[in-house]
Amino acid sequence: HVLDKNANEADLRLSWNHQVVPYAKELLDLSGTGEEIKQFYWNEVRPTAPADGVGELKKLLKSKQQLMIVGRPNTGKKFMANQIANELAGAPDFVKVVHFHQNMGYEHFIRGFLPGKESFELRNGPLLEMSKTAKENKKKNVVLVFIVEQDQQHRIAKIFGELFFLLEYRDQTIKLQYGNEKKDTKRDFCLPPNLFFIGVMNTHGASRIDAALRRRFVFAEPF
Repeated sequence: HVLDKNANEADLRLSWNHQVVPYAKELLDLSGTGEEIKQFYWNEVRPTAPADGVGELKKLLKSKQQLMIVGRPNTGKKFMANQIANELAGAPDFVKVVHFHQNMGYEHFIRGFLPGKESFELRNGPLLEMSKTAKENKKKNVVLVFIVEQDQQHRIAKIFGELFFLLEYRDQTIKLQYGNEKKDTKRDFCLPPNLFFIGVMNTHGASRIDAALRRRFVFAEPF
């Protein structure tokens, strides 16, 4: 299922799985050589990374800091993601699990004005909470696990907001949509280097993910 970077033109093979089908038209429209097609595949499609067991997935996560586990329903993806997160973090306080369901939005995941006792209050979401934990415990690994429900794959970029940029440029600082100069609500934000992300989604949903999101995660289908 994965192209060999060292393969010559004669050995070039394209696997018609969920990684390639969305790009079939672009691949077929290319009028260049096999080498150009191969470069397009590696730069844009980002094929499924081979993974065999928790140990291999941990290596993939450490190499990129952002891992997406895909597979058929009821195959143990969530269990494996939690196992990897707990082994990497070493303590439950450094692991957070979030569900991306139909009511989840940017304001819930990152920061936004949400109903309080008397009025709307500016609250930090799981991302900022775990980022704060990571910054306060620089020698510890902190893992944020997000489970994407099957009908919500197309909304990932909307939920991520500025995180979509920071996942690719981790050394950059960006201003959040909401915030002020009070403690814990400043707008300037950057990702701590010890914060890891593990996503979980079904194979069917992964087929609709665009190249921009694929570029930010290592996609692995261990089952």
